[in-house]
Amino acid sequence: MSHLTLMADCSVVEESPRIYSFIEFASQQAPRAPHILAISQRARVEHQNRSCPICNRVTTESIELNNGRIGKNGRMIPGTGTLVGFSCNACGHEWPA
Repeated sequence: MSHLTLMADCSVVEESPRIYSFIEFASQQAPRAPHILAISQRARVEHQNRSCPICNRVTTESIELNNGRIGKNGRMIPGTGTLVGFSCNACGHEWPA
């Protein structure tokens, strides 16, 4: 079992260390950033649509708009565009996200 150590400001002097429970510590933390939630939701949608609903093969690719982030090389970073649907490379079936 690992322990979480919280360091206080040097001006604060306490006689004994305070031990936090994880639930107490986690409730004091800021909520997750919106882009982190968007990434996890996209991953969930891609996982749910990993196989074609017609032929049941796992040859699907995501269809996304060209509005993603541009990397240092001037090309769009994969997975940053708006996900609009999926396409099966085996049978050609397309369906919305």
